[in-house]
Amino acid sequence: MAPEQVPGAATAIDIGADGSVWVTGTVQIDGYGFGIYRWNGSGWDQTTVAHR
Repeated sequence: MAPEQVPGAATAIDIGADGSVWVTGTVQIDGYGFGIYRWNGSGWDQTTVAHR
């Protein structure tokens, strides 16, 4: 399977065991950390905030 470019920016990317795509975002949220997002097939769903 070839990589596919999707919209957005990230500082890190990972692939879950089930093939799901996860990224750490580039925008700090509330001065606390960065968003963690999961690709839903058409866009990014924020799941949590990573501690810095």
